[in-house]
Amino acid sequence: FSLELVDMFSDTGNYYLDHAKVEIGEFEVTKRQVAITIGDYTKEYDGEVIDKTTIKPALLNVIEKDYSTVMNQIVKHLTISDANNVNVSSHTITLNESNLGMESMFAYNGNYEVSAYSEGTYDVVKRQVTVKIGTLVEEYNGKNVNLSNVSIISDAVLGDESIIENTIKPLLNCQ
Repeated sequence: FSLELVDMFSDTGNYYLDHAKVEIGEFEVTKRQVAITIGDYTKEYDGEVIDKTTIKPALLNVIEKDYSTVMNQIVKHLTISDANNVNVSSHTITLNESNLGMESMFAYNGNYEVSAYSEGTYDVVKRQVTVKIGTLVEEYNGKNVNLSNVSIISDAVLGDESIIENTIKPLLNCQ
């Protein structure tokens, strides 16, 4: 920015200011240094892809009025490794720099510069299920009991019930 005197008084009491002898400096606004820590996240297996909007990196040195705008820019540019894998797994969360430089990507009106950055992880962990094995009543007929007709009810993710059933039924034994 250039500085200029808008209203300079020639008569200041004991001093006389000669406009020609006033040296005017420059005014510079420097970019604010911001640190981004993505952090680590965990969710229980639910059969759904990871929702990026649940990731809220820690931002240091962003002024309050800009915080949500800067945060939205960062979340928009997050990349989750193997993002379509909904199964139990570990994912790395990074900032995508492929189309833009990191500075311009997160520079809200050019006022911020990333000075420190750390990646994060997002782990999808096993879901604990409750299984209820139904009752089977069969009259004695001298043959082995057919356990394939036993009902198995679980609170598995919708669509995964057959996985639980196919895992449990071979393990059933009638004593």
